[in-house]
Amino acid sequence: MSLYDAPTGDFTPFVKYNAKAGRWYVKKDDQEEEVQNPVFVADLKNAKKAWMWFMEGQAPDVKLFPDLKTAIPKPSENHKMGISINLFSDASFGGVVKLESNSINTCSALGALHALYEAAPESKEGKLPVVKVTGAEAIKGNYGTNYKPTFAIEKWVDRPAAFDALAVPAEQAPAPETVPAASSASEF
Repeated sequence: MSLYDAPTGDFTPFVKYNAKAGRWYVKKDDQEEEVQNPVFVADLKNAKKAWMWFMEGQAPDVKLFPDLKTAIPKPSENHKMGISINLFSDASFGGVVKLESNSINTCSALGALHALYEAAPESKEGKLPVVKVTGAEAIKGNYGTNYKPTFAIEKWVDRPAAFDALAVPAEQAPAPETVPAASSASEF
């Protein structure tokens, strides 16, 4: 499943990182808005590799791997290896968003973040990291300068219920009064 075929028939709102400019954008009300140094909870436990083909003016073609260690055949020569991950922040993104990227620098940064997550004792307790974007590192390559996002884990929190609400149709989602208090969620 990609961000365009969520159970409700709608699509999961998305955030994108422009590696050529080193900037983050979230889509709100059919407009892309830049987000400066977002802070978010990263669902690294459920991050997936994927084959991705981003086409101008069309929904991307995303084929998710079952997990980070199991590969699937490459669908076409146009597809590139990427990462798909859900992020949550009321303040930065207005809720849960999907980040899907096949940028080498973005994937490298997310891979390093995932390694920190796996090594942390908090991940063994089911906690997820609150991640702050601290900037971007300029990387010169064959295609000019690109920017690798830099991340810092600020703290660890219980998994926000908002992540799980994506997995069920809206009519089966928990009623608002059963969702944990927004005090911890409003921080990010």
